[in-house]
Amino acid sequence: MKLMKCILHIGLEKTGTTSLQTVLAGNRSLLREKGILFPVCLGARTHINLATICRNSENFDQFMIMRGITNIEQQSALYDVVYKELEEQVSMGDCHTLLISNEHLSSKLQTKAELYMVKEFLSNFCTKFSIIVYLREQSAFFRSTLSTEVRSGKTLENLPRTPMDDPLRYDYHRLLSLWSEVFGEHTIKVSLYEEEELANNDVVDDFLLKIGLDGLDMSNNKRKNVALGLKMLHFRSMLNQYLPVYRDDTPNPIRRWVNQQLDDLETPDIPIPVGNIQQIRSYFAESNAKVANHFLGRTYLFSQNDTESDDNDLESNLLDANLIFKIFSELLLKVTAKTMADKALIKAKQSPDTVGRELKQISDAIKFLPNNKYLHFCYSKLLFLTKHYAESEMAMLTAMRLGFDQPSAWVIMSRIHEKKTTLGNP
Repeated sequence: MKLMKCILHIGLEKTGTTSLQTVLAGNRSLLREKGILFPVCLGARTHINLATICRNSENFDQFMIMRGITNIEQQSALYDVVYKELEEQVSMGDCHTLLISNEHLSSKLQTKAELYMVKEFLSNFCTKFSIIVYLREQSAFFRSTLSTEVRSGKTLENLPRTPMDDPLRYDYHRLLSLWSEVFGEHTIKVSLYEEEELANNDVVDDFLLKIGLDGLDMSNNKRKNVALGLKMLHFRSMLNQYLPVYRDDTPNPIRRWVNQQLDDLETPDIPIPVGNIQQIRSYFAESNAKVANHFLGRTYLFSQNDTESDDNDLESNLLDANLIFKIFSELLLKVTAKTMADKALIKAKQSPDTVGRELKQISDAIKFLPNNKYLHFCYSKLLFLTKHYAESEMAMLTAMRLGFDQPSAWVIMSRIHEKKTTLGNP
């Protein structure tokens, strides 16, 4: 059995894909009620498995290793598992459209052979395609890409200095020509990642409008990746020299935790410089004009705002000893606070008569770290144990407002609501 249509969202990277995919994954059941299958087998949030199984089998780089794929046998095994599970989902017959979203389809698949593999795989389940891509002005895209690359473990010494140093990534006409040749130009739907070009100035609303779901009330728990500033870019680049991404093909689990803690730090910073913006735009002008003409029917692709060059350059390392000490001090405080809060929860569960003392300890810690979401989360759990449900709810809401989005938070909120309802205080 085949579905009528496949909507394939291919990015680009750094165009709100995380927010969009978070919303789609969080509303998977609602989408299915509308006849749209957003499959889990290709990835719980982002459908990275499709890019993984269609990648050139000779290219087992960091992208593949981080997915646990180091040889063609493992890649083939993943292909078989994904194919079988997707076949089962499609055969249920309750959907007419397959919706796939993954930005690595445009960034990691760079050859015609790889794209033909994507088409061949999906043609087993769909009869026609609609490919949606959001493009971002090259200098802004480059700035955000540097941030992501350093976050993922690379050092500045090993990264391009300008978009012109990596033309394959930033030449949109080349990219779209490749996809057009494989899928047909009529399938390509180009949008621009600029506020004035997006419905309600929002990429999620814009995408839902494009696929005919603009009237659907979807819970919009967006998650955004915040770009680094120049100081933190240099700090993380230096740190990456001592904190490897993986060793002997084994990913380093500590890196993810360190990244999360660093993301929560509030460090005064300046935007990452990209050099002469006008020069960058001139370099890609011909490519952009072709895209604008072929896909949008106009003479220009992006607005011409922010044409001034940066005062700083990428080599400007504005770190000093005081800032480095401040960052490490804040990290140490976060680690110590988490350890203390975890011990307080264990003690409270083992010896209920100590809950009051543990509550005061965490309450005092919050005075020094008012924006520490984990402390507020643990404080809420202790208040719940002492049956202070209203206060527990307020503490958990504070933790969630600060960005604590773990499933355990929603579990506690559900229990609080049950207790308050039982007590007649909903």
